[in-house]
Order: sequence, then structure tokens, then C-alpha cells
Amino acid sequence: MSTPQTAAQKRMASAATRKADDLSLKLFNLTEIVKLASFAAEARRVLEGIKDAAAYNPDMQQVIDNSSVHPHTWTEMDDSTGNVLDYIGRELGAINIGFTEAVYDLANGKAGNADKIGGAS
Repeated sequence: MSTPQTAAQKRMASAATRKADDLSLKLFNLTEIVKLASFAAEARRVLEGIKDAAAYNPDMQQVIDNSSVHPHTWTEMDDSTGNVLDYIGRELGAINIGFTEAVYDLANGKAGNADKIGGAS
């Protein structure tokens, strides 16, 4: 036997569902950024190793130079992995706080505060 939902319950459920979707998208995007940062850090590590090995093997350096138009461009790029991970940490902290506050507000019947899930927009 199901009881009909009141208009306030419907608003709360709608707000919670909408914000859960927003939170899920934010977490997905942050996950993809972490994957990219992980790839970039590993690529830099491997490229450093190749650069070090090529210093002792001129033939290897010649093959690398002939295989790519600009094989040393990466050495001129700043490694911003730390900045990216710091940003992600701050974003995850904001999402955590917004999610916790919104869940407690929903539990206390404050439908208007359901929009807090996922942090301020």
C-alpha cells in the first residue's frame, strides 16, 4: 500500500534527484581529470627516462629525432600536475561539504537547501 506524496515531498525528491545528478557529473569530471593527470605524470616519467638513456646512446637520440617533428617540446612545458591535484582536492572537499549539508537538510525536511548538494554553483 503506497501513500501519496505531498507537494513538499515531491519538491524535495525532485531537488535531491537533480542535485544527485549534478554531483555525479562533477565527480565524473574530476575522475577524468585525475586520470589525465595520472597519464601525464607517467608520460613525463617515461620521457625523462628516455631522455636520460638517449644521452648515452646517440643512435637512439637520432631515431627519436627522426621519428617526431618536435620530440623535445615536452621539456619546455611546465609540470602542472601538483596544481591540478591541488585543485581537485579543493573541489572534492567542497563537494563533500555541500553533499553532507544537503543530505542533513533533506533529512530535516528543508527542501530549499537540497540545492547545496555538490557545492555552490
